[in-house]
Order: sequence, then C-alpha cells, then structure tokens
Amino acid sequence: MDLPYLKTSRQKKVVPDHTVYLVYGREEVLVEDVVAKLVAGAREAAGGDPDVQVLHGGGTTCEQVASELANFSLMGMGKVVILRAAHQMRAPEQARLAALLPRIGPGSLLILTADEATYDSRTRKKRILSDKLETALRDVGVLIEVPTFREQDAERWVVAAAKEAGVTMEPNAAAQMVLLAGADLTRLRNELEKLIAYAGAEKSISVADVNLVVTRSPEATVFELIDAIGDRRPDTALAALKVLLDAGEAEPKILALIARQIRLIWQTKYLAERGYLKRSGVQVPAEVARDLLPKDRSTNVMTQVQRPFLREKLLRQAGAFSWDALHRGLERVLAADLAFKGIEGEVDNPRLVLEMLVLELASGRRPAGGTYREKARPLSREAAGR
Repeated sequence: MDLPYLKTSRQKKVVPDHTVYLVYGREEVLVEDVVAKLVAGAREAAGGDPDVQVLHGGGTTCEQVASELANFSLMGMGKVVILRAAHQMRAPEQARLAALLPRIGPGSLLILTADEATYDSRTRKKRILSDKLETALRDVGVLIEVPTFREQDAERWVVAAAKEAGVTMEPNAAAQMVLLAGADLTRLRNELEKLIAYAGAEKSISVADVNLVVTRSPEATVFELIDAIGDRRPDTALAALKVLLDAGEAEPKILALIARQIRLIWQTKYLAERGYLKRSGVQVPAEVARDLLPKDRSTNVMTQVQRPFLREKLLRQAGAFSWDALHRGLERVLAADLAFKGIEGEVDNPRLVLEMLVLELASGRRPAGGTYREKARPLSREAAGR
C-alpha cells in the first residue's frame, strides 16, 4: 500500500503497523526524516530502544538482511534493519529479498530506502526496484514517496524547520538564506543548523545573522558578481570572482553561471518593460511565457520571479543594465565559451580569461591585450532570452 508523505510529515513519529516499509525519492533529507520517524515509532511500540542495524544495498545480500532481522537484542525490544539504497542491491538478491518479506515476523521492522522512480523503457513504466521486490513490497508492506523539493518550497521549509527547533526567523531572513545558500535541501539543513547554534539563547535569526553565518552558494556569489558589474564596480566584481575560483569552482561552470544570470536579467528587463513584471507582483500572459521564455526551468525567469525577495533583486539588476550592456555581455560570454572549448582562439590561462571578461563587463570597456580572440556575432534581444 502507499502512504501519502503528508501524513508522515505532520507527525513527530510514525508507529509502524507493517513489518516492511520503502521510503523513496530524490530528497535524501526528507527520506531520512521519514526513516527517523519510523524508528521513533518502533521505539514507542516496543516500549524501549530496539536494536537498529544499518546496511547498504550495494554489496549486501538477502542472507545478511535475514540474519540481522533474526538477531534480536537481549533486551527484547525488537529489531529494526535499515537497508539504504536498496535500488543498488544486485538483481538476484532483490529477488531473494522479495521472497523473504512475507516471512518477516512480529517484532522486526525492515525499512528500505531508494532513489526516485525511473522510467524503464523495457516495461514502459516507472520502477523503483526490481519487479519482484516492488510487487512483494506492495503486497505486504508500505511505500512512502517523498516529494521533490522545489525552489518555492525552500523558504517555507526553512521557516518551518526553524520553528520546530524553537527558533523564529525575522522577516526576509528565510528569503535571504535561500538566496545565499540556494534551494538545495541538504545545504539548507546544514546552514540552518549553523544558524540555530549561532542564535543560541536569542532564539531568533535576523537577516544580519544570515549574512554573517551562511556560506554562500556559487549561484549567490555570481549574483553578487553581477550586482557589481551592473554598478560598475570592477574591484568588487573581481573580488567575487576570486571567491569562486579560490573555492575550487571550475572556470567553465563559473562562465555558465554568469551566462545564466545575464539571461535571467534579460528576461526580467523584457517583461518589466512591457508591464508584466512589477515589484508588487507578476502578470505574465500565458502565451508570452510559452512562446518567448526558455523551456528549461533552470534558465526560465518565471521560476525566480514568483518569489518576491528574488524578484525585487532581479528587477534592480535589470534596471542597472542597458540593452547594449546585456547584448555585449552575452557576446563576450559566448566568445569566452568558444575559447574555452578551443573553437576560437587559444586559452593558456582560463582564470585570466574570466578575470578579463569580468573586468570588461564591469568597467564598460575592453582591457588592452588578451589571451583569446573572438568575433562579434549578431544577437536579437528575444533570442538571447530564450
């Protein structure tokens, strides 16, 4: 049977009423949260701490799982076996495990975790585990699918997680945290733990606390870099670039992030000039979003401007760039990309290429000399935003 994730997310513990559970999905943090609630529920049902053993699907055999399930604690509080990454278990072992599931007795609990379901072209359906094991799980166990974490969920998750820890987030603190750390759930959890520890007895987290404590993601640092370019502050832009390079980010990745941000600003400027995008809200006609904006969510500005805090920042950046500056920026990014790939020009020092690019964009002029050559290419405003 399937158990909706929402029924587990609202509880501090889930008392298991079956002997086997499969918790699966892309978000490891959410998967582990459900597993922890099942273990807490097993503890309550046993009236004490059960013996918990953790195995990993890669290299684990069905015999090992059966042996651990049968190996009860001397205290008699039951046994919990957690088989992580069950999808990595060899197919023959998954088949043997399928035969074992109906024979798991009372007092034992088997919890399997797995990645999100994938499409099997052979069977033309989505699958999580082997057909035999998945069928057996549906017959005798419970399946819990955790949802995929979306950017718009990030701020709500931060506020809720902080509240659960007894800490309040001041207005805009959660938004600033997501802006700096990104919407990756694992990163957000780690950064929130740091913030909660920093808050201490104050039990409150401010925007200033976030700016001081949270480690910036590459995307956030690129945001600051683009801010400096728009404000014509080459020293600040180069300092932001240095942070990225010193952190070990690859030059092509940094270039891709810069290109993405310029394209987001291009779309923001286009929509704002036509009255579709204001600080007070978003009213983009469906045909505009469908026909003129990128199909790829990662480069589509609509995924960004739905969040007021980020929309305001993008509108500010759009106001700092002229169309000519954006056009020139995309052309220069393209030239650097072609140089990196060896298509046009030669790159002896990739770091210097990025520094020259940032210096040129931030100063509004091209530095003398250079380590690569490029050709100007015509580029329409609409095409650049797609």
